[in-house]
This record gives sequence, C-alpha cells and structure tokens, in this order.
Amino acid sequence: MVDITAALVSSLNFPSNWSFPGGVTLKISSSTLVGGVASGGTAITTRVPLKIENFGAIYGGGGPGGNGQGVYAVSTDGYQFFAGGGAGGRGQGFESTSSVNVLPALAGAQGESIYYLGANANGGKGDDGGGWGQYGVSGGYGSWNPSGGNWYAAGSGQPPGAYIDGNSYVTWLNSGTRAGRVI
Repeated sequence: MVDITAALVSSLNFPSNWSFPGGVTLKISSSTLVGGVASGGTAITTRVPLKIENFGAIYGGGGPGGNGQGVYAVSTDGYQFFAGGGAGGRGQGFESTSSVNVLPALAGAQGESIYYLGANANGGKGDDGGGWGQYGVSGGYGSWNPSGGNWYAAGSGQPPGAYIDGNSYVTWLNSGTRAGRVI
C-alpha cells in the first residue's frame, strides 16, 4: 500500500513497465490534494492495475481560457486595420510535475482597441482559465464601427486535465472528491 499524506502532490505516474505482483493500493489521506499541472495537466496516470482509496481530492489541472476574437475594421478612406483579441488566461494547477507550487487560475487579457480615421476596432477579451478540474471560459467577441469589418473566431475555453488517465486499470475503493476528465 502506498499511503499519501502530504498536503500537495503533483502528477502521479504508474507506467506499464513497473511490476507490482501483489497489485498496488493507493491511499490518499483526507488532507491531501493530488493535482495536475496548470492548464490541463493530468493528476494520476496509470498503466498498471491500481486500487485507489481516495479520502482527499484528485483534480485535473484547470483548462485554459479562450483567446478573444480579433477583428478588422475599415476606415473612412478604405484602409483596413486589425485589433487583436486578448490572450486566454491560464488554468489553475501545479507549476510542473515536480513542483508543489500551485498556480492560480488567471483572467484573460483585454483585446486591443484601435481608432483610425473615423473607424474603430476592438478585439475581444481573452477569457478566464478554469479552476481545478474545470473548463476554461470561451473568449469574448470583438466589435468594429462603422460596418464593413471582418473577424476571426474567438477561442473556445479548453477542457480541464484528467483526474485519472487509465481509469480502466483502476478499482475505486473510495472515490473521495474528484474533478476533471476521465480517460
């Protein structure tokens, strides 16, 4: 039995070349969070039979937010100009697989606003990254004035990381708190 009592644990991996003749039971204590890396990382990956007794929390990294919509506008003299959409925010999670430094979800950046000879273009706001095991939010729409502009699609919010990758290998003895995708 592997008994995990640390407060924070990043990205556990049980590869197929590991041999556990008696099987592995992973016990996660009530004060433990096992999580994925920021912006969609996986919490636990297994390719060997694994029994999990989860009394704590297992979370995939939060999904990144979508980029804002970029737009073109046309000025009164026919000049076409572009305002870029803002970047999407980072999803919450650990800094790396070897770090227990938790990075918070971040808000997306504001898009550009450009004014030129009686016309304006406003790029959409990039939207927020998701919290632990949550989707990021899709980016915002831009605008232009007067009519005659064009746009590029806003980015979709991205999915969270998996709390488990290799679920077909897992027997859940106690499910505890889990958030994110299952692979």
